[in-house]
Amino acid sequence: MNALSRKTTLQKSKKLKLKKWKSRSLQQTEKTRTRK
Repeated sequence: MNALSRKTTLQKSKKLKLKKWKSRSLQQTEKTRTRK
């Protein structure tokens, strides 16, 4: 594995993590909204 491919995979995983975190936070806000 060369440095470039490793860099791109790191960026991809970062984006995926961000997506997951965003969806999770959205779900949390939805839950709090319905609770009110």
